[in-house]
Amino acid sequence: MGPIEFHNRLTHLSQANNFGEFAHRVLGGHQAPCVMDVAVVYKVNEEVQKLFIENQKHLAQFHLLPLKSLVDKFTDWTKEGVQKRSREGVVKNNNAVILLPFIEQIKGAIKLAEEDSSLPLMLPPDIFSLSDGYCSMTESINVCLTGRPISPKILKQSIAAAKSEEFEEFLKEVRQRFKWHPHIFDQMIDMFFKHAPVSAQAKFFSFLNKGDENLLNTIISMLPADISDLSLSNCKLLRDSHVVKIVERFNSLRYLSLKNCSNITNAALVALAQGSNMANLNNLNLRNCFQINDNAIKTLVSSPAMANLSNFNLRNCYRISDLAISAIAKSSNMSKLNNLNLRSCYRITSKAIRAIGESSNMFNLHSLNLANCYRLTDAGIAALARGSNMINMEKINLQDCNKLTDAAIVGLAKSPHMMNLISLNLKNCYHLTDMAFSEVANSPSMAKLQSLNLNLCDLLTDIGIWSIIRSPNMFKLESLDLEGCNDIAEETKLAVVNKLKENFNRNALLGTETDTSFVK
Repeated sequence: MGPIEFHNRLTHLSQANNFGEFAHRVLGGHQAPCVMDVAVVYKVNEEVQKLFIENQKHLAQFHLLPLKSLVDKFTDWTKEGVQKRSREGVVKNNNAVILLPFIEQIKGAIKLAEEDSSLPLMLPPDIFSLSDGYCSMTESINVCLTGRPISPKILKQSIAAAKSEEFEEFLKEVRQRFKWHPHIFDQMIDMFFKHAPVSAQAKFFSFLNKGDENLLNTIISMLPADISDLSLSNCKLLRDSHVVKIVERFNSLRYLSLKNCSNITNAALVALAQGSNMANLNNLNLRNCFQINDNAIKTLVSSPAMANLSNFNLRNCYRISDLAISAIAKSSNMSKLNNLNLRSCYRITSKAIRAIGESSNMFNLHSLNLANCYRLTDAGIAALARGSNMINMEKINLQDCNKLTDAAIVGLAKSPHMMNLISLNLKNCYHLTDMAFSEVANSPSMAKLQSLNLNLCDLLTDIGIWSIIRSPNMFKLESLDLEGCNDIAEETKLAVVNKLKENFNRNALLGTETDTSFVK
């Protein structure tokens, strides 16, 4: 289509008197479709956008008059359509209001172009998507790439809300741009990673398949050097060499997730340890990195580059043992550690937990997840309870540590170093009896406890529960899981519900922020 033909087409569309006639002229049908048919509305919009995009090079000042008329009518009809759809309950009532700023931006752009011939014309954005208060991720990024105004907030929202099919669509376009339009590809990647939360980053990388190796290499090599949060979770293609590139390129990383990257080996952790650029890293997720072992962890935690690490997830890294955990506990570089997740590291024994309890480097530890570390015994938990450096401990997860007996829990309950404990998970610790929970209830050290999980503690009876209900120390308790405790009477469960509600109402009145769930 040449410039004259394009101008005539614009003029023809701009002379429509209503949406029906406009749709008829756009779609070329013999009958005007129903104005409020949503499918038709979107089809019309799609065709208009296509017209603009395919003929963008033809836009010039002499197109202003028909373009202005077209946009005026186009946006007015859109507004009417949104308002009608709002009344019919198809969209939220405030979506028509959301549309208005975009209409004004479009009209303002045309007015500027009228006043200054040196300014380029700005194409109208995808009005119908914006009228619903939402653009798809690909639409939003494409709007930005064409120079159209779209707020960072909307761009972030569209990326964060994107479903799997949108990521597939986006990745398909990324692949095409990578092959045929490298300049646009660069802009797309930059736009996405500057606005994508880590959950969206992970979803994007998870869709990379065999054949995308060069694409992954290129993306890592061109990510913004100052990126602070990066999640490569579930990336099947990630190798140690990619981690080496990350260490070399980025100097502001605070968060790095390699979760479920099963090809990662010790070499990746050695690279992290040797990277002086990693000094800002405070959150490292190595969950399900099955190939790493004690040597890798020892090398990592001995590095001064890890001195700011506060969150360390080693869940299901089943090759690591007491040697790795002892190295963590003994390293002064781990003194800022707040959260340590060792769930399903099943080689760990009480020796490792004793090292944590005895280490002055673990003073800032707030959360310790030992779920499914089924080799743990009473001796390890007793050593943890005796640790004077455990004074800041708030959350302990001992789920499925089924060798534990009453002695372990009594030790925790009586410890003066556990006075800040707010959450204790004892799910499936099936050797525990009423005695353990009576000690928990009667201990002043447990006065801050908010959440207690006794799921599948099937030796528990009404006696233990009533000790909790009647205890003056349990006034902050608001969540108590008794699922699978089959010897608890219904009237006892009802009493628990009433007690937890009473605690919740009292704490709400006092302005205490706690868990709002009740008995399960």
